Amino acid sequence: MIGYTLDGFISGSCDAVKQFTGYIVKNINLQYFLYFSALIVFGFGDGITGAYLMEMRGVGMEANPFARYLFSIQGIGWLMTTKIGLTLAIICVTHITQLRSRMNIYWTVNGFMVAIIIGGMLAINANISAIMGNVPQPPGEIIFIYLFVALMLTELGSVVDKHVSTG
Repeated sequence: MIGYTLDGFISGSCDAVKQFTGYIVKNINLQYFLYFSALIVFGFGDGITGAYLMEMRGVGMEANPFARYLFSIQGIGWLMTTKIGLTLAIICVTHITQLRSRMNIYWTVNGFMVAIIIGGMLAINANISAIMGNVPQPPGEIIFIYLFVALMLTELGSVVDKHVSTG
């Protein structure tokens, strides 16, 4: 490495991290943070823990028949690609819907994203419980909680959006 030192590399790297962090803080709002969190928790977190569960305890431990099929026939690569792709599709459709909406639905979308994050956290918890040999929360219960939270938070967001747009 001609002209470079370890100190110079570390200093340059620290400067780059500072600049990137500054950019993130200035340009990322709450909604983009929620989109990113939904991708990490629901897409990656649930996908990875579900794949690990099937690897450790068998495909029959996964509640989702489509995930079982992908893992058993196509392997972890297709399972993760599909899980992340579907999560990105949900996020993109939600964002496009918001952009095309004639009404303010900012907080409605935020409520929906928080519900997806909570659903992903519940799924991750169930996967980890099953991996550890404990009895996981029943899938029907997780789905019910997710739907309840999704309905409540999107409705609450809708009320806030109506108040903000008329107030």
